[in-house]
Amino acid sequence: MFSSTTTIPSWFFVLLLLITIYAVVMSALIPSVRWYFRRRLNKAVDKLNTSLQIKVRPFQRTKRQVLIDQLLFDQDILAMIESQAQEENVPREVLQQQVKGYAKEIVPSFNAYVYDRVGYWLSKKVARFIYRVRVAAPPIKNNCRR
Repeated sequence: MFSSTTTIPSWFFVLLLLITIYAVVMSALIPSVRWYFRRRLNKAVDKLNTSLQIKVRPFQRTKRQVLIDQLLFDQDILAMIESQAQEENVPREVLQQQVKGYAKEIVPSFNAYVYDRVGYWLSKKVARFIYRVRVAAPPIKNNCRR
């Protein structure tokens, strides 16, 4: 029977171990952390919507890349790309890259959670800078005569 052992250098073992840890973190931990923060973001937006007259619309909660992809794969946009590619004899991929650049320019990047938290923090600092609030007990008046 075959009974031989294979040895590897310790630095290579450490490298393999680090790659394994990285893969586990990226595939298991990062999505759950992302889910946690997305949930907190949605709660903050719901709280913001109840307190303001201006509402955060659902498309503003959507990830920017999703909105860009929806715009890129819209049937009207694809038809226009196809017709312009035939008219100007330009490859469709080149026109799609141009449309992608335009889409990245016009699609807003709005994060309500960051907007709310940074705005709140900044307004609190400005208010404390402008108005100095001091809390003190009122002086005690002793009307008793001795």
